[in-house]
Amino acid sequence: MEATRLVLVQADGPQRRRIVEILAACPVTLLGVCATLPAALALLATADLLLLDDERQGSFSDVIPQLRQLYPRLDVLILGSRCNTLYVKHLYGLGIAGYIYREDALEVVLPAGLHIARQGNFYVSPRLGALAYRDQPTLEMALNENDLAVLRLMAQGQTVPEIARKLHVSERTVYRIRTRLRQALGVPTNEMVVDAARVRGLLDP
Repeated sequence: MEATRLVLVQADGPQRRRIVEILAACPVTLLGVCATLPAALALLATADLLLLDDERQGSFSDVIPQLRQLYPRLDVLILGSRCNTLYVKHLYGLGIAGYIYREDALEVVLPAGLHIARQGNFYVSPRLGALAYRDQPTLEMALNENDLAVLRLMAQGQTVPEIARKLHVSERTVYRIRTRLRQALGVPTNEMVVDAARVRGLLDP
């Protein structure tokens, strides 16, 4: 299998030198190491994968979609400072190939992340994966049967009046439950509730 052509974007320092050492033992061709994303742009046209540190790189809400538009074949693997499932889910929604938490054992998770991302699968560091499972019972306990009934009907595309009639509750009750669902799932809009619930396993895919 041909070596993955990789660009690393990370500020200079001890951790960058450590990551370069780890990459030297991986089946990758390191095309370049840059401190900022703008400095790396010329290299990305021939790269398969961008390993991008999330510090001082601007808003990923803008950066990731732009990269995907400019370089459709490029996979983006984030080297992150946050152990936060909502943050990672936001990045996943933008289209990243994986998230490596910098405090995990990089000698183990970095090669695994590179391999899985290049296979076309999403990779997340073990600590983030464990956190997601730990949070699941908390979420389920926060939602009662009425909440879940509203969620299932929202997934079917039913409107607030239709849901209220079907469940024999007031429209105000449905609005209140939708607010609770948004808060429990950590999303800002009603449109994001169903997708977030599927990610958390509360609805069938």
